[in-house]
Amino acid sequence: MDLTTTYLGLPLKNPLVTSACSLTGTPEGVRKLEAAGFAAVVVRSIFEEDLARIGDAHLANLQAIRAAATIPVIASVNCRAHASWESFARQIESTGVAALELNLYDIPVDPTESSAQIEARQLDLVRQVVAATRLPVTVKISPFYTALIPFCLALQQAGAKGLVLFNRFMQPDINTETGQLRYNVNFSVSKDMLLPLRWTAILRDQLTLDIALTGGIHTVDDAVQAILVGATVLAPCSVLYQRPEANPAGELLDGLRHWLARKGHQQISECRGAMRNTNFGDRTGFERAHYMKTLSSVK
Repeated sequence: MDLTTTYLGLPLKNPLVTSACSLTGTPEGVRKLEAAGFAAVVVRSIFEEDLARIGDAHLANLQAIRAAATIPVIASVNCRAHASWESFARQIESTGVAALELNLYDIPVDPTESSAQIEARQLDLVRQVVAATRLPVTVKISPFYTALIPFCLALQQAGAKGLVLFNRFMQPDINTETGQLRYNVNFSVSKDMLLPLRWTAILRDQLTLDIALTGGIHTVDDAVQAILVGATVLAPCSVLYQRPEANPAGELLDGLRHWLARKGHQQISECRGAMRNTNFGDRTGFERAHYMKTLSSVK
């Protein structure tokens, strides 16, 4: 079964790409993920707040990871707005990485800033970075936009080559006895994939850029659903932490091959996006009809 995929113009042996996480933060970690079967890795993000403090060390680490891997290495920056991103993007390019992921982790709290102003600020950042580097740029966003489709189209027009759906914000958790915040990571479960699944189906025919689906990919069934709605690549993360004794990547790849064989397909490209149009006749199946029929089925 042929699982080869192209993402951001990069030829990949399969559609599995790690999300940025601590497991991708060292050359040793990346070698393990490559051996497990991943076709590309997104390196652990550098945060805007840490740029001045550890920027040089991060660049050196990117070089070391790039030297240790034979699969494409994608750098990641977690940012809101920073005057130095243009020059830092050029420095990232010099490390030899294959692409750059911009993680727009932004929780607006200024009551005087409108949604249009927030989106304009983020689009300006993307344009600046795209203009500063020859690397293909993909943008990781949250689902919380006033009008998601126009914003994604604007990202495409700004020069982004890919879109990552979606960023999962770490929600606050308060210890009511001590009055302190708990810093617990809320790992995903399969049901968390339903939101990016719906929006991948809706956006697939609206955009020409690649779509990476992340958040909730734990099982072979999750992976198949993501491919059926049109995801270019799958970016699991939580399952790698929750099942460290296993090889989730190998299980997902074996499961995809077996599913393709059972369905009579030779290539994964033959079924990518097959369910973006439903038996409702068009994308309204993912927009409203599915909602109506699901509620109507409850007795």
